[in-house]
Amino acid sequence: MQVLTDPVIFFKLLAAFLVSEYILLPKSWRKDWEKKEHASPYLYLHAFISGVVSYMFLWNWSYYPVILIVAITQIMVHLLELGIKGRLWSFVVGTFIHVVVLLLLWLVITRQNGYIITALYDLFHWPQLWLIVSGYIWVLMPTGKVIAFATVKWQEINDNGLTGAGTLIGYVERVIIVTFVLLDQYHAIGFLITAKSVFRYSDIKKEQNRKKAEYILTGTLLSYAFAIITAVIIKMLL
Repeated sequence: MQVLTDPVIFFKLLAAFLVSEYILLPKSWRKDWEKKEHASPYLYLHAFISGVVSYMFLWNWSYYPVILIVAITQIMVHLLELGIKGRLWSFVVGTFIHVVVLLLLWLVITRQNGYIITALYDLFHWPQLWLIVSGYIWVLMPTGKVIAFATVKWQEINDNGLTGAGTLIGYVERVIIVTFVLLDQYHAIGFLITAKSVFRYSDIKKEQNRKKAEYILTGTLLSYAFAIITAVIIKMLL
């Protein structure tokens, strides 16, 4: 029997998880265990199918414990998701735990525990990593608060939008800009600015929306400025 290479094992486990979780799982099953929780038979059936699919993707008899490990993980994670408020957080936490379990399973199968622990230790003590992480954190919450304080007297102008949408858009655009600058993809920032301008053009050309457009433009320019300056400082210190 052909021996699988180390990366292939993880990617096959990941593919099996995606197939069983998003292709083979009927919506009616999920709704059933959301209603009945641990009393739903579909929860255990889905977990068993997930384990079998993972085993089939690996296609190696010596990996049969994978069925049990994946099945137990599926049951525990889905029950945990039921206790988390908000579908977004439930999805994020559940997916994160699944991927971590697959990584641990891959380490056990390939016997790379020691190597990975050493690599993680070195990464944890890498100063450049913490500089980059701090930069991303800075352009999220602290920068967002600064922009909110700077534009607080105009915020009532934009009171008819989706709740929290502007804040989320700001987070995403600043993270994207910092990433583009760190990757030396400055031209991509121009595309981002152009795309946002196209969406706002209809507001800008209408006289009655002028104040709202100016408010949005001010916040956008501040957001871009903070993100670009932060990314340039990070690059200088790397």
